[in-house]
Amino acid sequence: GRSIKSNLNKVDYGIVMAHPHANQSYMQNSLIVNNILQGKVDEDADPPRISFLSLHEDFAMLPKVQEDIERWRALAKRHSTALFVFSLVRNPVDYHVSHFNEFRVSPCTSPFCVKPLLEPNDVNLLSDMKANEQCRGFTKPPGDQSAVTDEECVKVFEWMKKNMDWIGTTENLSTETLPLLAELLFGDADRSETMRVVNAMTKVNILVPSSLQYQTGREIRRKSALDQKLYESVKYNYYL
Repeated sequence: GRSIKSNLNKVDYGIVMAHPHANQSYMQNSLIVNNILQGKVDEDADPPRISFLSLHEDFAMLPKVQEDIERWRALAKRHSTALFVFSLVRNPVDYHVSHFNEFRVSPCTSPFCVKPLLEPNDVNLLSDMKANEQCRGFTKPPGDQSAVTDEECVKVFEWMKKNMDWIGTTENLSTETLPLLAELLFGDADRSETMRVVNAMTKVNILVPSSLQYQTGREIRRKSALDQKLYESVKYNYYL
């Protein structure tokens, strides 16, 4: 998410990017999307304005926006306007290490920090992780901590394949998703070569996926088997 926003959120590109973190902000931006898809845009804008609505799982879990995406699809078809919907998934080991470093390791200034903060080691990572968090984000409304089922994860992936134009992986962000976006937005996939993958982590004492014990990675993949299955399904179905 950070890499896409930092590379594309630039005025001279004509891209208007919104990253809502509250219901009111999301509703305001969804109305803008509605207007654009109905052809209600400023024809004199130079360069032409592109609305880029960026939703992160800390606010907009997929169940909250499924109906909007389906409605936007219908509007785009009815008014012959352009709509491109995409998402990213991450392999479970990288996902859980990143989440742990961000919200459980000192120093932590985010409002989403979970206290007490923990020492960055394999034992604390395993004790802190919640299983199948990506499938949860795609299938459950915010606050719902009930167990995710295989049926739910398979069903939402089928919905995503039907209603999204692309599903990428963070692993191949610089070789697949960024070139694809550069081609769509600028007509030149090679412009992605100047884009960089952003790592905003400034902490020094953190866990690194490559330094985990073999058993730790194996246990993460076991506990988050549905996330692992989703990740492998994306890699199998989406590639450039």
